[in-house]
Amino acid sequence: MRKLIAGAMVVACALLAPQRAAAQTSEVRVLASNGIKAVVDTKFDKTDPNIFKVKAFVDKVDEIWNLVRIEAIKAQGGRAP
Repeated sequence: MRKLIAGAMVVACALLAPQRAAAQTSEVRVLASNGIKAVVDTKFDKTDPNIFKVKAFVDKVDEIWNLVRIEAIKAQGGRAP
């Protein structure tokens, strides 16, 4: 049971990391094994209490997550889409 809870926490943290990064900085750098894969512009109104619901913000989080996901698949020896 502890392993299941620990696994769920790791997944939750991994899913929230791009969201938090986009909310806290003006740009997010996605790293690859050979350097920086992409620099994603995340200039949003950081004072907006509803920032997590704004479509542009959600789209940026999805973009960051997809870049990270592709690198994770490559690192595991799989083929990225």
